[in-house]
Amino acid sequence: MPRVFHLIVNLLLLAACATTAPSTPTPSVVIASPTSQASRWIEVVLADQMAYLWQDGQLVASLPISSGVGDTPSTTTYTGKFKIATMYPGPEETVPGVFVQDVVIFDWEHGNGFHSLPVDANGAILDPTVGKPASAGCIRVADSELLYEFAELGMMVVIR
Repeated sequence: MPRVFHLIVNLLLLAACATTAPSTPTPSVVIASPTSQASRWIEVVLADQMAYLWQDGQLVASLPISSGVGDTPSTTTYTGKFKIATMYPGPEETVPGVFVQDVVIFDWEHGNGFHSLPVDANGAILDPTVGKPASAGCIRVADSELLYEFAELGMMVVIR
């Protein structure tokens, strides 16, 4: 039942989101490796609405994102350290008529992960919002294919 509720909330948020052009935030200070063993990881800085892809201590890519609006537990992108639990290319219908692809789940407890911008059955983008919170907790990535190709099962994801 919580997944159904999460999906319904996501649809309502999609309908309510603004469709203004995204702004490009200025990144804050980025971190070094979250553990000495990690050679590749993903860092998300919620204040900047950016995802950073790291490899061997070097920044590989910076991607604008849209995180959860955070009004309720079911619309929050939670901070912390996570590991990628599952990945699938999609498309997946999250609510009737709304599809995402490049799905990378890292917070199984809350049902949060990375995915593409939401599209309809014909592939038309329903909400292009990035650069500000607009989702029901998951992290939308306009260049989701790049993040999906970089990600791997068990990879560290740090949400700040």
